[in-house]
Amino acid sequence: MVNQIISQIESCLGGDRITELEKIGRYSLYDMKYRWSLRQHIQHLQLMLLATLPYLDGYVLNEELALAYATIHDDPEIYPLLGDVQAAYKAVMTRYERERLEKLEEEAVVYVIERFENRLPGYGTQLRNYRRQFSPEAQLVHFLDKIAAFYEAMHELMAGKEGVITAMADPLGRPTLHPFQGYPKQTQDLIEARPFLNEIVGRMCAGPFVAAAPGLPYLTLFKQGQPHTLDWVKQRADKPYSGYTAYGPWLKMILDSGDEELIERLYIPNPVQFANCRS
Repeated sequence: MVNQIISQIESCLGGDRITELEKIGRYSLYDMKYRWSLRQHIQHLQLMLLATLPYLDGYVLNEELALAYATIHDDPEIYPLLGDVQAAYKAVMTRYERERLEKLEEEAVVYVIERFENRLPGYGTQLRNYRRQFSPEAQLVHFLDKIAAFYEAMHELMAGKEGVITAMADPLGRPTLHPFQGYPKQTQDLIEARPFLNEIVGRMCAGPFVAAAPGLPYLTLFKQGQPHTLDWVKQRADKPYSGYTAYGPWLKMILDSGDEELIERLYIPNPVQFANCRS
């Protein structure tokens, strides 16, 4: 089975890596109730990739490589001086700030390669190749990474939590875009810039997750939102994919294929106080 590849990679990399990924919270800029850890975000991405690959069996893709990219792509964030840098922050950075961030990210890459290359030979080459974004495997994983982030935020929105649509400032006081303002354009730009993504999106052959993040009536959805229950999640997951939003398929994917903790996070607030997050 393909997901045995994921198990083998993670087994080689060791439990200490997973523990560190679990300590980093997603969307640290926002006050959230159903916050996911970085480890859980990686699991979302792995499941989305596994759900997408069967739609692309007519393309020459190295599935093992794509799964490796999905598994290790966020490892540099465990570098103590880096962490999870918000997409909203990156969007308002000056050229000088982006250059400084790139240098810090390179330090983080060197840090994790030094830690994990001896555990998983080829780790460093895979991580650097993913970051170069030359191959269709790397481009697909990078795109799904953005879509995973979008639906993680949407799940919070659907619970009636306004944190993810609240205008927040970066550390220098500059206003930032929230996920429902930023990700639709960001994902559409990726599709237009990368021929492989443009082709599979244009042919509408890659399943529900390979599409630009939709522009949502987020204020309406917030007002209609309510705290999640398992029954509500199951009912929403059974709604067919409309071509507008893949939120239902995203829920169903986790219910059908996620582990117990991943499923519980859909309807049980996260009690963990992540050191890198506002709450």
